[in-house]
Amino acid sequence: MATYFGQNSESPAGYYGQNYFWVRGTGSLAIWLCPGSGNQNILTLGFWGKSGGGVPGDARCAIYDSSDNLVCQHSAAVSINSTTAQWWCEAQGFTGTTVLTGGAYYKIGLTTDVVDTTYGYSSNEGDCTYGSVSYTAGWPATRTDGGAAQRAHIRCLVEAAAGGLSIPGNPFRKPFVRPFGGVL
Repeated sequence: MATYFGQNSESPAGYYGQNYFWVRGTGSLAIWLCPGSGNQNILTLGFWGKSGGGVPGDARCAIYDSSDNLVCQHSAAVSINSTTAQWWCEAQGFTGTTVLTGGAYYKIGLTTDVVDTTYGYSSNEGDCTYGSVSYTAGWPATRTDGGAAQRAHIRCLVEAAAGGLSIPGNPFRKPFVRPFGGVL
C-alpha cells in the first residue's frame, strides 16, 4: 500500500515565494520518518504551491538523508505556470536512488528560482532551513543548513518494494521431443 509522508496538506496558512531553497529538517534533525520497514520505493515527490501571477518560475525537489547526503532529486526542474494551487513536480522522474529505508528519517527539500513561484506553508516552527541560492539546475551532493523558515507543504509517496517473487515453470507442460533427438 502506498503511503505519503511529509507535510501532506492542501490547506496552508499562506503562500510564500523566494528564489531560495528550503529543506525540512535542521542540523542532524531529519524531520520526516519514512513509513514502513525495509525498502520503500519512491513513487512521487512534490509540493503544494502556485505561481504568484508574475513571471513563471521553476521548482525542483530533493531528498537528503539525516547526514545531509543527497539521496535523490527530480531529473529536471518543473515550470510553475498556474495561479491555481496544486501539487507540483509529482509526475517528474528522478536521478539518484529511488529507494528509501522504512523507519529512517529524511529531509525533503524544495527549491525555486523566482519570487513568483510560491509554496504553501504552515507556521514558522524553526524546523525548516533555507538559503539564498536556487538549486533548480541541480541539488548539491551534500548541503549545509541556513536560517529557520516556514514549513513548506511538501510530500513524498512511497510503497514497499516487492519481495523476491519466484515464478516456477509450468509443471503441466510436456517436453517437446525433437525428431532427431534432444528435448526442449
